[in-house]
Parts: sequence; C-alpha cells; structure tokens
Amino acid sequence: MLDRIAKADPSAKITVYARKPEAVKGFEALDARYKGVVGSLEDEDKLEDLASKHDITINCADADGLTSTSAILRGLKKRFEATQVPPILIHTSGTGTLSDVSLGILCGLG
Repeated sequence: MLDRIAKADPSAKITVYARKPEAVKGFEALDARYKGVVGSLEDEDKLEDLASKHDITINCADADGLTSTSAILRGLKKRFEATQVPPILIHTSGTGTLSDVSLGILCGLG
C-alpha cells in the first residue's frame, strides 16, 4: 500500500513510525522521501503530533490499541481544525475480526 501511495504522488513526503530502529533504517534505504521516527504505541505525544502533520495516516499496528488510536484521532482532529480539510485514516489492523478461521468462512456484518 505504501509503495502505491509513493508512486501515485512523487512529491509525497512519507513518515514511517516504527518500534525498531532497524525497520526505520530499512524504509529510509528504500526511498529518500521516507523519514523514519522510532517510538512505541504508548508514545501518545509523538503519535498525536505526527497525525496532526499529515494528510493521510495509515495505522497497521494494533486493532486493540486504545492509547495509540486515541492519540492518532486527536492528531487528526487537530489537522482538520488547522486546515479545514478532512484528513484520511486508513486502519488495516484488526481485519481478522471479520473472519472465522475455525470454520474457514468470511463473515460480513450488515
């Protein structure tokens, strides 16, 4: 997904937030536009600040992370208040809650 976003907008500046410095270095080695930030999901101030500075935020880390999700949402709210442009949140973690692996079927709600 990140690769497609980077290809779609060659002028995009992309921040990658990771828990391990090696992961950050790996992303930075892939593309000069990637800037890495090391932190944990408990670093609320960092998460909020980063979300407030970006048009698009992608959370792939934790579907159950109330602390991190709340911080990201606060940052997105600040972004909207500053720009009056709704920021985009893509949340990919937790999609497994839509499936029932024991039966091998995908469940839909609605």
